[in-house]
This record gives sequence, C-alpha cells and structure tokens, in this order.
Amino acid sequence: MIRLPTIEIAGETSAGLAGADLGASLNGAPWPPGEGRHLRAGDVIAFSGPREGLRAYLAFRGGVEADLVLGSRSTDLQSGIGGFHGRPLRAGDVLAVAEGRGPLRSAPVPTLRGGDVVRVMAGPRDGLFAEGALTLLTRAPYAVTTESDRVGMRLQGEPIPKAPGSILSEGMPLGAIQVPPSGQPIVLLHARGTVGGYPVLATVISADLPVLARGKPG
Repeated sequence: MIRLPTIEIAGETSAGLAGADLGASLNGAPWPPGEGRHLRAGDVIAFSGPREGLRAYLAFRGGVEADLVLGSRSTDLQSGIGGFHGRPLRAGDVLAVAEGRGPLRSAPVPTLRGGDVVRVMAGPRDGLFAEGALTLLTRAPYAVTTESDRVGMRLQGEPIPKAPGSILSEGMPLGAIQVPPSGQPIVLLHARGTVGGYPVLATVISADLPVLARGKPG
C-alpha cells in the first residue's frame, strides 16, 4: 500500500515538484510535476495517488535542514541514520527549511522519463550461465513483485536457466542483475549492499535506471 503525505506549510518559502505524477495539489488546485510554487503559511500540499510513475520529489528552496551524515541529509532506513532522526516521517513531524534565493522556473522538459526500454550490458558473470540465458532475460516478460524496495527490484517470470547459485562475494554495481538459485532476477538499486554472492548476468546502464524507478509492483 502506497502512503502519500499531506503537508501543511508553516511559513513562507518556495518549492519545486518533479518526478512521477502522484496527483499533487496545492490548496486543492492541481500542481503538475516540473513546476514551482511560492508557499505561504497555511498552504496545504496533498497527493491523491499515482497517475504515472511511482516516485516524486518535492524540493524546498534552501533545502530541508537535517544533520549531515557522511555528507548527506538523506535517510537510510536500514541503518536508522540521517534525515529526520533516521526514520520515515510521521504525522505531526515538523521540518525546518533553510533560507534560499533565486527565481522559480519550470522544467524545460518532462521530469518523468518516458518509455519502457531498459538497456543492459552483459556480465560480468554471464559466462557462468547456460547458453541463451541473456537472450531469455532480454526477451521474456518479467513482472515487478511486491518484495521490491530501494535495495533491489525482484522480478518474476521464466527462471533463468541453470543459475549457478552463490559465488565468492564481489562488488555489486548499481543496476546489477543478480540471479539467485531460484532463477528469478533481482536488479540491485541504490540501497544495495556493496558486495554480493549471486552471479550477475547483466547490468542496467546508468542512463536507464530512472526507467526502473517507475516500476510499480505488477
């Protein structure tokens, strides 16, 4: 179940919206992705639900104030560090916004990348698989499962033949397509571990990672 926030503005600021169309509105009026808005105390930002894509970004002028952890203000939910007390936001939380300057502008291009093509490069362990494994991966239909998260996107479809199981752990790049003994591919995303023990049949090119980020379960 996707939980979308309602945000009440406590002071004067500005913000820009980008990414997926989650039915955003400001005081009941539509707020399309790719546009900025001046905000005043009492304004309410709400989201009705996904219309296209899955993830949207709301950026406040000056940035949300939070403690720097390893040079980042983002939240790592697995480790419980960074962001706002290292946890997801809850009803009643109050976030501070730093001062910022500069004019508001609209994005010159759509902020949600279109298309459904995800390009891959073979390897680095494609040689460990049965012949035709890469062809199957790139031509057979695979569905995103509900077990997907920021660590990895689990896919369900025809099993990759003769997945060899675990190997010695090695570095795992962003977009690596691991194949566990079940033969069902897992695409590793931003919250992945730095190493892994399942062989990587192929790797998604960095330019197409935003296409993956649109993938909803099913």
